[in-house]
Amino acid sequence: MAFNWYVVRTLPKGEYLAEGELLRDGFEVLLPRAKSPNPRTGHIDLPLFPGYIFLQCDITGVEMPYLGQAAHVLGWVKFGDVAPPLPDGFVELLLDQLKGINQEGGLWRRYKQGEMVTVVSGAIENLAQVVEDTRSPTARVRVLMEFMGSWVSAQVPWENLRSTESEPKDNNRARRRTRGKGRWVRGFGSRQVV
Repeated sequence: MAFNWYVVRTLPKGEYLAEGELLRDGFEVLLPRAKSPNPRTGHIDLPLFPGYIFLQCDITGVEMPYLGQAAHVLGWVKFGDVAPPLPDGFVELLLDQLKGINQEGGLWRRYKQGEMVTVVSGAIENLAQVVEDTRSPTARVRVLMEFMGSWVSAQVPWENLRSTESEPKDNNRARRRTRGKGRWVRGFGSRQVV
């Protein structure tokens, strides 16, 4: 018998329940979890791969083990009709890296020096630049925040920051010349303002 690790899909936010159901049914299950400063209610950690768990079994026969008795399991992750096994050594490497992540305090968003962020506190949002990132999830990020036309130094919890990197940064793009259908934008075209 060749036991390999496979990936199984779960219901959204059903990883913990699916793990318990599959363990009860006699399967070898792995739900990689990382410490989190903002865990789900009743847990001190978060699933590293939300919506997925790993299951070890032997699928050398024609039929795959039936998972229908587990209410929070959606099924095997398949490509076509094949559920491919994870590469040899993958789970050991994952557990080793997960141990390192948890020793460093778990999962939290880290920011680079000079990165532009938005500070969100209630209904207030301010533009800021990261001066120094945190070394733990309980520490604060030092930023220069725009306040009343000047930049002020502040220390902010990392969970109050939102990256502005998702916005396109195409500063070399030419300005738009028309509004479409031949309608010129002010400053361009035949009625150019001087």
